[in-house]
Amino acid sequence: MIIARGGSRRLPRKNVLDFCGHPLVGWTVTQALCSRQVDHVYLSTDDDEIAEIGERYGAEIIRRPDWPDANEVSANRVYRHAIEYLEPMHGMDYGMVQIFPTSPLRYPSDIDAGIEFFRMVGGQAHVVAASPRRETILYEKLVSGVCEAAVQDKRYRYMDGNSGLFNICNPRWYMWITELLGSDRDDVLDQMLQENRHPERIFSYIETEPWQAWEVDTQVEFDMCQLAMKQFILKGKGIEIYEKYRRA
Repeated sequence: MIIARGGSRRLPRKNVLDFCGHPLVGWTVTQALCSRQVDHVYLSTDDDEIAEIGERYGAEIIRRPDWPDANEVSANRVYRHAIEYLEPMHGMDYGMVQIFPTSPLRYPSDIDAGIEFFRMVGGQAHVVAASPRRETILYEKLVSGVCEAAVQDKRYRYMDGNSGLFNICNPRWYMWITELLGSDRDDVLDQMLQENRHPERIFSYIETEPWQAWEVDTQVEFDMCQLAMKQFILKGKGIEIYEKYRRA
């Protein structure tokens, strides 16, 4: 399940911008299709151009409403809409792999590795991608130009979550956990996490490289991700490395 909307604010139209020779959203569709264990690739969008690109790269399209509060809602509303749309065709008992076009730095085998781990832990857990932190030193901004040491831990205990790379769960479980939240607004969910009121606090993870957590929310990040894609994943080749992986 890939979600992509047309109204991005920090980097306008980022999902259709050229990224290493292809539209950004086209990479994520291709990466999902290259998995040897994925049966269907769906793209949920509210945008005609994104839908056309998704179809061209091989995704099945779910057209969602153009919600007036789209800038404020979390991904939960989008995924719940998609799950309800697909229920007559697929029921509710399958593994759903959630991936974001804004996290494009996937090796060809990453999604399959996540699926295999999801199956190993029983097919009911929540499996995400995460990257280790060597040291965790955080400063809290007090006012402009002044900050205070908040966390300093060099025991290699912390991870950076990267659920955009892949996030695997059972749809029935997802509907249940999001129903407990009682809201699909980003600001409400962020506050719940800060106050330790979020019902989901423990999950399983697959360890990924630290640079794979980079996202393309700004132009600088977009450019940095292109460099990482070319240097670490493509290595002088193109998008065909994903099809080659599937055929191997």
